[in-house]
Amino acid sequence: MIKVIVKKRANGDLIAEAKKGRKTVGMLQAISKNRKLTVVMSEVDPEYRGQGVHNKMVLRVLESEKPKRVEIITVANSVLEQWARKYGFKEESRDRYGKIFAHTNSEELAKKIERRLRE
Repeated sequence: MIKVIVKKRANGDLIAEAKKGRKTVGMLQAISKNRKLTVVMSEVDPEYRGQGVHNKMVLRVLESEKPKRVEIITVANSVLEQWARKYGFKEESRDRYGKIFAHTNSEELAKKIERRLRE
């Protein structure tokens, strides 16, 4: 079973770590400020991809923060871009950091992820 632990730093950064036993199988970094959550990095061990690890990390962060708005910043990360599109994120702009996808209803997003995890 994969367990996700979310740690919040004093500066508002969040680190979600997915573990199977003692092994770290995924990490997600996000910034939480003014009820806006920005996911800036996510990685899952190739051996565990396709098993819902990323979904579990995002859902756990959403549960802990309850943001009004969620953004995903992608920098040459096609897997994260595909994930954002799958859950209804809309591309908002491009800047020197890459694409920014935004989803304004975090409750709806959490429900979509929960349904997908049950499949």
